[in-house]
Amino acid sequence: MQGGYILHLDATCEGDSPKLVLSIDSVSDFVLYSAKVKSENRDDLVGFLEEIKKRFASPHAVGSDMGKGIEAAVKKVFGNIAHFICHFHFLKAIGLMLFEKEHIALRNALSKAGVSGSLKTMRGKMGKKFGEISIEEIENFLMQPAKFGKIPVASELSTYYLILWILDHASHFYESANFTPDQL
Repeated sequence: MQGGYILHLDATCEGDSPKLVLSIDSVSDFVLYSAKVKSENRDDLVGFLEEIKKRFASPHAVGSDMGKGIEAAVKKVFGNIAHFICHFHFLKAIGLMLFEKEHIALRNALSKAGVSGSLKTMRGKMGKKFGEISIEEIENFLMQPAKFGKIPVASELSTYYLILWILDHASHFYESANFTPDQL
């Protein structure tokens, strides 16, 4: 109805378990279809893509990670459609190639220093004071700090929010990188 869609594909899993493949229309951000598949190889993804084609016709273009299985399945089902690499996955791959040694050294130093544990302890202590405040309220405060003046609680609330953000960011990073904090 809106002239077509741009198909974005990605898969996630825990270890060797089946992959959950998700397809999103990148224009509307609507989830089009999701299913569990054995792996991200071509043969396992062809049926998934054929179901999308049956339901929505062919997309104008596809965006995905750099997986060869996805690339081959897209070519088989949609032919020579424009297929773009996801910017996030591309930069992640480049970053890992360029900074693997530095990343390992930093990871080991942070692990040895116990930074994550210290942040979790601080979150627990500060959570008793700020735990009842929603993230939205904290964000509203941070957008207009002058409204609250220079009071000590402003600094503490900012620190608490940053701790929440750091710990939450780490969990999203680990999920998207397909490993857990324990593996670091």
